[in-house]
Amino acid sequence: MSRLFGLVLLVNVLSMMACRTTAAPVSDSLGVTFNDEVIRAVGKGEKSLKLGTGVWLTDGKKNHRMAIAGDRLTISGKGIDSTIIRRPENSLGTGSGKDFYFGAFFEPAMPTDAELNSSEWKEWVDKDGSTFLYTVLIKGNLTIENLTIDCNMQAQSIQPGDKVEHSAMLGFAGSRELLEGRFAGRRVYVAFENVTVRNVAIRNEGYADGIWISRGYFQPNIASIHFDKVTTVNRVSTKRGSITFSSPAERVEISNCSLHRLELEESTQENYANAPRHQPESQLSIWTVYDSEVAILDMAAKGYSTVIQGENVQVKENVALYQMQGQFTHCTFNKVGDPRLFRLKEMIFDDVTWIFSPDKEGRIRGIRPTPQYGENFTATFINNKFLAHGTFLKGQLISSEYSRAIDQKVNVSFIFCDFDDRFGVIPNTIGVSVKERGSWKFEGLDEASVLRLIRKGPQTDIEVKMVNQ
Repeated sequence: MSRLFGLVLLVNVLSMMACRTTAAPVSDSLGVTFNDEVIRAVGKGEKSLKLGTGVWLTDGKKNHRMAIAGDRLTISGKGIDSTIIRRPENSLGTGSGKDFYFGAFFEPAMPTDAELNSSEWKEWVDKDGSTFLYTVLIKGNLTIENLTIDCNMQAQSIQPGDKVEHSAMLGFAGSRELLEGRFAGRRVYVAFENVTVRNVAIRNEGYADGIWISRGYFQPNIASIHFDKVTTVNRVSTKRGSITFSSPAERVEISNCSLHRLELEESTQENYANAPRHQPESQLSIWTVYDSEVAILDMAAKGYSTVIQGENVQVKENVALYQMQGQFTHCTFNKVGDPRLFRLKEMIFDDVTWIFSPDKEGRIRGIRPTPQYGENFTATFINNKFLAHGTFLKGQLISSEYSRAIDQKVNVSFIFCDFDDRFGVIPNTIGVSVKERGSWKFEGLDEASVLRLIRKGPQTDIEVKMVNQ
């Protein structure tokens, strides 16, 4: 009986390995890792990789990047908590070499000879004056759906001082190569046409990003990326993000997500706006974020490379914005710590509720419109509410400082906004501190509210406009 059972089991295993319509979990797959399955599917030209119920371990290799060939690959599980992709225990190396151990990192494959032969070559002038010929190809659609990503960071024996921040569980980036042979000296850049991650849970993240969109050093690094119904659960460390962009995609859509931290950490002129590109002119990165909640929203778009449209976004702990432009509508932003919003450009906040919690000294720090490095701050607040949470002793809802640099100013408007009525009544509190040079417009405040809330600096280049008092 046992021999018959063994024979049947062997036949089933061989049949499974031959067909692979639905890949088996790691406990039944003779040690095959998730990365092995992806490489096998790509090598056979398959457009769909269906993972069965169970746990799939990643391969634990340092700086292992998987090239996705063909026009499309969809990686599907049986559902959250049914199919789990997990980083193995203690798989981040040892000592000082624990960084760049990805769970799975995806990039588009290099072009075929036929694609190179039909490519349009352009000349790029680098920052040092040197020139080279290059081409940018956009191809490949990658979808990951219906599964759990287990970062397993609590099982990595991470010690204080260990550098692991680049050991993301999932990574995506464009690819690049300096060519040899007939095209020697030319450079080719390849961007994903689209990446979609949907109905995915990220568990046990921290120390490194759960999902990382790395730099491609060309534009667009990824033409379009969409996160839908992505959730984070059981965060091990507050370091790094749930989803972090080190370089923005040309189009970003984030919907129905619940994340610990959403971060755009860098998009400098050198790395994005002044990098080799597909279009004749540099393109803005357009973000749409809606029906989502995050604990921390940290958007540092250096170089005004990003425009964001956010609707029904709930930020539970803190929001930080730097060189952003666009609009937030019907949102709730909690904010603590550094009050500064840096160099916003024609930003609109429409029906946004700001909630400020006191620091350890009982101070409300609010928000501070902040020009910087000769660049202005321009923003309009429409039907906003500025509220303090709990008991406080001092502070300001809106603060500002008079800049030493005379070539920068603010242009801010508060249109039919509500301000916490305790400010200007409780000693050592101010509703709006109007001290930065530039234009401050208030619409819809009655005379009593103006007297209670607003404190203007003495400088003559501070202009206050009152409408419909």
